Amino acid sequence: MPPVVVSLTPAVPPAPPDGFGSGGYGVQLQVRQTVSSSTAGIAAPVTIHIPPRAGNLAPMASSDGQTWHPLAALFSGQLPAGTTAGYTRNPNGSFDIQTTESGFYALLPEVTPPPAPAALQGHFAQGQLVLSWPKSLAVSGPAVFYQVTLHNKPLLAIPGQTTAAVGQVHHAGPSVFRVIATDAAGKESAPSKPLVVVPTRRPAKLPKIIPDWAFALSDWQQSGHAGTRPKAPRIVPDWYWRWQSWYVAPFRIRP
Repeated sequence: MPPVVVSLTPAVPPAPPDGFGSGGYGVQLQVRQTVSSSTAGIAAPVTIHIPPRAGNLAPMASSDGQTWHPLAALFSGQLPAGTTAGYTRNPNGSFDIQTTESGFYALLPEVTPPPAPAALQGHFAQGQLVLSWPKSLAVSGPAVFYQVTLHNKPLLAIPGQTTAAVGQVHHAGPSVFRVIATDAAGKESAPSKPLVVVPTRRPAKLPKIIPDWAFALSDWQQSGHAGTRPKAPRIVPDWYWRWQSWYVAPFRIRP
C-alpha cells in the first residue's frame, strides 16, 4: 500500500443539525495517498483526541459535513468488527475518536435530554431480581449509561446494557426501582416509571422451625445440582416445595 498523508482541518457544521445548538468543536479528517493523491482508506484506526470542553457535547460524524449521525460508544476501547468509527469518553472529559474513514468528526452541543426508558420490567431468577428496559434513544444516539435507583437513590451503574441483576430488595416493605438514562452528551433523562417489589407472606402450614436439610437442599437445587446432593429425604414432604419457592424469592412484583 502506498504511503498516506493524514490531515486534520478545523470544521463545524454550517448549520446545527436537528436537536443541537450552534458551536461545538469539529475537524475534517482527510487521508490521501502520496502517489496518486486520491482518497484512501485507513488500514489501522486513526485516533482523534479532543481535550475537555465545556457543555453537553455529543460526538457526531458526517461524510459530507452536512448530514450528521451519532458515533458509537466504545465500551471496550476498541473498534468492534464491522464498525468504522466510534468514541471513548475519558474520565477527565476528553474524547478519543477512532476511525478508519475520512470525514467530519465533531462534538456538538445537544439541546434536549434523552427520553426516560419507556418501561421497566422485572422477574426473579435464581434468587435475584432481574430488571430490563428498552433502550433510550436521544438525538445523539442510544443512551450510553443507565443508573438503577432504589427509592430514588443510586443503586447500580450500567454502561450501555439494558438489563441488571439486583440483589438488594427490602424484606420489611416495598422496594421502588427506577432507571435513569444518560446519553452521549452527558444529559440525563427523567426517571422511568417505577417498578415496585413487595415481600410476600410466609406460606401457611409450614414447620415452625425449618430443618437445616431444607436450606441445604434448596441451595443445591438452585446451584444446578452442583456437587453431592445434601443429606435430605429422598422424597421430601409436601410443605418443602411451598416453602422452597417462597425461600428462593419471597417477593412479588406489584401490578
